[in-house]
Amino acid sequence: MLHASTKFLGVAVLTTLCALALATAAHAGDPLKCKKTIEANVSAYAQAKMKVLQKCNAGIVSGKTSGPCPDTNGALKIAKVETKIR
Repeated sequence: MLHASTKFLGVAVLTTLCALALATAAHAGDPLKCKKTIEANVSAYAQAKMKVLQKCNAGIVSGKTSGPCPDTNGALKIAKVETKIR
């Protein structure tokens, strides 16, 4: 079950990252600078989301939480990073 959810998570993250890349305001000006800005934003978002989900899943495995992932606090952290990179 965890393997299937990991695949789904990967697809969801990739879809979200593509949407963020297209929505980024860095599209004006130097194309190389734009590309680097998008890459940095996508990387920051992916790392933050994976960290939150990893921590949540570890809590489920250890029995400290019951899920679902991300929990409310995790979802807020992900939203905060998403807002910051826009």
